[in-house]
Amino acid sequence: RNAAFFILGVLVISPAFISLLISRYSVEKNSLCFVGPNGDNNENISLDILGFYQLRKHGKKELYAHIDQRPLLPYLTFGWPSLLTLGSLVSPISFRGNEENGATTMASIALSKDNDHYCLEVPDSVGLNSKITKICSSIIERDVKQADGTKYTMVPPNGIWADEANQHHIEVQCHAPVAVLPKGKRPKKKKTLQQIVNRPATTVLLLLNTYLAYYYWNYRVSPSSVSLVYNRMIPAGTHELWRAFSGSLAHFEPLHIGFNMMSLYNLGGLEELHGSLPYFLSSFAMIILTVTFMMSVMHYQVTIQGNHSVADKQTVGYSGVLFVWMVMVTLENGNSCPIPFLENLCFDTWGLGPLRFNVAPLAQLVFIQVLMPRASFVGHLGGIVCGYLMYWGMIPRLLLDVSFLIPAAVLYYLWRIKKLLPLSVSLDDYDEERVEMIIAADAVQSSECKALCRLQSSITGIAACSLFLVDYSLALSQMLIATLFFFGAQAQKISPTSGKGVIDALLRGFFVSAVLVIVTDAACLGQWFVYRKYIGTIWKALPNFLIATVFMTIRIIVNTMALCVAAKLTSSNEYGFVKAVYGRLISNAKYVGDWLLDPPPEAFSAFQGTGNQLNHAAVGTIREL
Repeated sequence: RNAAFFILGVLVISPAFISLLISRYSVEKNSLCFVGPNGDNNENISLDILGFYQLRKHGKKELYAHIDQRPLLPYLTFGWPSLLTLGSLVSPISFRGNEENGATTMASIALSKDNDHYCLEVPDSVGLNSKITKICSSIIERDVKQADGTKYTMVPPNGIWADEANQHHIEVQCHAPVAVLPKGKRPKKKKTLQQIVNRPATTVLLLLNTYLAYYYWNYRVSPSSVSLVYNRMIPAGTHELWRAFSGSLAHFEPLHIGFNMMSLYNLGGLEELHGSLPYFLSSFAMIILTVTFMMSVMHYQVTIQGNHSVADKQTVGYSGVLFVWMVMVTLENGNSCPIPFLENLCFDTWGLGPLRFNVAPLAQLVFIQVLMPRASFVGHLGGIVCGYLMYWGMIPRLLLDVSFLIPAAVLYYLWRIKKLLPLSVSLDDYDEERVEMIIAADAVQSSECKALCRLQSSITGIAACSLFLVDYSLALSQMLIATLFFFGAQAQKISPTSGKGVIDALLRGFFVSAVLVIVTDAACLGQWFVYRKYIGTIWKALPNFLIATVFMTIRIIVNTMALCVAAKLTSSNEYGFVKAVYGRLISNAKYVGDWLLDPPPEAFSAFQGTGNQLNHAAVGTIREL
C-alpha cells in the first residue's frame, strides 16, 4: 500500500498539482480574462469575440484586448490538447503578435463612460451577425481602501454579462484583483522565492543537473556508464538509448557544472516569454534533437569516412540544449557580444528574406573550442543548428512535443530490435523449462499469464479509445507504449528465462517511456482543469470535460499498473543514471508489480469452504478415545 501511494504521489498527484498551479499562476501573471458562451440562445455570438482577453494599455486607457484565435486553426484537433499545444497557445510569446495589430481592430473589454460597468465592445466588422455591439456586466463597486491602506486593482467582474435587450449572454472569468500596498509597507522581494515562482522549470532543471552531478560524485559513478557513446547507442546489438538523457544531464567537473548552470540561470528569462510548461517540455525535446544530430554526424564519420576513433568518444553535459536557447536569445535581441572580456566585439542580427541570422553563436562556439579543446564541437554545433531551425519555424511543432518524441524514440527502438520481437509463436519457440511447465502444470493459465493478458488487452483498448478522445500526439504516445508492452509481455510468456535479455530490453524501454507519458498525462489533467471552459469553447467538437477527465484517469491507472508489472519482470541490476533517477521508483514499482502478478491468498475464515469428510473408522476411534 505504501509503495502504491508513493508511485501515485510521484507520477500522478505531484505533476497534476504543479501543472494546475503553474497554469493558474500564468492566468494571473498575464492578466487574462476568459469570455465564453452562456445559455442556449447564442447562435449569433461568434468565435471572433470568445476566448482570452489580456490587459493592455491603449494610449492613456487600459483595456482588455481580445487575443485573436485565428492562429489556433492549424492546431485544432478532435481531442483534448496536449501540454505543449495548449501551453504554447496561452504563453506570453503567443500573445505578442496581437499587440502589433492594435486593440481597436478587435473586440475589447473596458470601463464604460460612467465607470460603473465593464463592457465588451464589438466593432461592426467583428464577430456578430446582429446589431449587438456591446455586452456589459452588472454595476461594479468602486475601489475602497482597506484600513491598512491596501488597495485592490479593478478587474472585470466574474459572472454572466448580457446585452441591452437581455437576449444574448456571455460568461466572463477574470484574474483576481492585485493588491497594491502603500510604499512604506511593501515587502522586499526575495530573489530565491521569485526565481521559484516565476521560473519553476528553470529551477527544476538547475536542481536536476546539480543533484545528478552530486550523485555521480558521491557514488563514484564512472562517466563511461552514463555518457553519450556512439558504440553503446547506435550499432546493432546495443540498446542503451537512455544515454541520450543520462549523457546530456551529466557533469563530472566543477567548472563544467558551474558554467552550464550559470548559463541556464541567465537564460531563465526565456521561460517567462515562452511559458513554464512549453519551455520545460521543449528543453527535453531539444535533448533528443541535439543528440540525434550528434549521433548522425558520428554515424557519417564512422560509416562513410571510416573514422572509427569517434565511435568510443564519451560526451556529457547540458551545453547542447543551452546553445539552442542562446541562439533564440541572440536572434530576439538583435545584437550580441558573445565573448565576455571583449565587450566591443559585437555582432548585429541581419535578415535574409524571412530568416534572421547572427554570427555570434558561431563565434562563441569557436571561442569555447579554443579555450577548452576537450569540449564537444559536434554537440555544441548541434545545439546551434537546432536553435536556428527552431527560431525559423522549420522544426514542426510536433517534434517539440515530448509526448510525441518519447513514442517516436520508442518506435525507433522497436525498429532497432525488430529481429528480437516475438511476432509469431509456436511450441518450438518455448524454452525447455516453459515446455515442462506447460505439460506438467498448465502454466499458461497461471496467475502471471492471466495478469499479463489482461494488461495487454487493457492497454491496447486504452490506445484505441485515445484516438477519439485526445489529440494525435497523446494518442500516438499511448499506441506506441502499448505496442512496446505487448511485445515485452509476449516475450515473457514465450521464454521467461532464455529470452531474458529481450524481455529486459523491451520492458525497460517501456518503463522509461511509460513514466514520462504518465507524468505528461497527469500534468494535462491539471492544465485542462484551469482552461476547461477555454478548451471547450475553442474546440467545440470535443467530448465533455468529465468524459475526458474520467478517460485520462483510467488511462493513467492502466499505464501505472503496466509500469509496475514491467518493473517486476525486468532484472534488478540498475546503476548510474537509471538508479539515480528511477531507483526508488523502480523498487516501489516492483512491490506493486509482485502483488499484481501474484496476489496474496485470502485470509482464512472459519466455517467456510466445503471441507473434507473424515473416515468413519477414524471418527469412531476418536470418539472412543
